[in-house]
Amino acid sequence: MSRYFGVAENILGGPTANATKTGIRLIPKLAVGASAGPGAIPDHETLAGEIGFDEKWLRKQGLDPSKLSLIQVDGGSMSPTLNHGDDIMVDNRVAGAMRDGIHVIRLDDVLMVKRLTSP
Repeated sequence: MSRYFGVAENILGGPTANATKTGIRLIPKLAVGASAGPGAIPDHETLAGEIGFDEKWLRKQGLDPSKLSLIQVDGGSMSPTLNHGDDIMVDNRVAGAMRDGIHVIRLDDVLMVKRLTSP
């Protein structure tokens, strides 16, 4: 469309032409929520948009930008740490043993965000 109308892609919602040159990495925001309560069954995981993050900062945090996505918290049981409607970044790498922290867990078709601690 941008070529047809002679308009820059970023004006139509696309990435800026220099996003990769400036070190900004676009992370997909999925139209799915993780329940901070009993669990949520996501209807589908469609792309809702993208948000730019500094790639150097992501790597400094030990993250692989190609394995990240953003989703929304549904429910308030994690408040005040996470509130209903908050966007959270999810690292989709498959890791060995999970460490203490906040995790998004998928059990069958139920998606939950929970704090996990070792006994």
